[in-house]
Amino acid sequence: ALPIWGKAAIGLYLWQHILEGLLEPADENAQWREGSLKYGKTHFSFITGPSVVPGYFSVESENVVLVLNGREEAKISFATQWLHYAQTLKQAHKLQHVAVVLLGNEQCNNDWIWPYLKINGEIGRA
Repeated sequence: ALPIWGKAAIGLYLWQHILEGLLEPADENAQWREGSLKYGKTHFSFITGPSVVPGYFSVESENVVLVLNGREEAKISFATQWLHYAQTLKQAHKLQHVAVVLLGNEQCNNDWIWPYLKINGEIGRA
């Protein structure tokens, strides 16, 4: 399965409206929500919620999609925690590939993510 770790509201949009996936529990205030679906031969899983934090769930795939919010300083700090976690998993050979879906800053102040992109030898792909 290709896990999607949703840590921004845009992750819910991706899962529910683009991929048309369902979440359990249906309660939008739940601390942990998850779902799974299959497109062709690809299985997707999705987790989101306030209780989804780095290191507190099992990593069962070599690939992951991180959905992050980079619109403002507080969100960037939170996003970099997830990027550092993914980097640690890559260095431990628990992950092979990390894709990032980023909600960026409207003024294009998104330079903070550059050190994490593969062109600089790190986790993502530009």
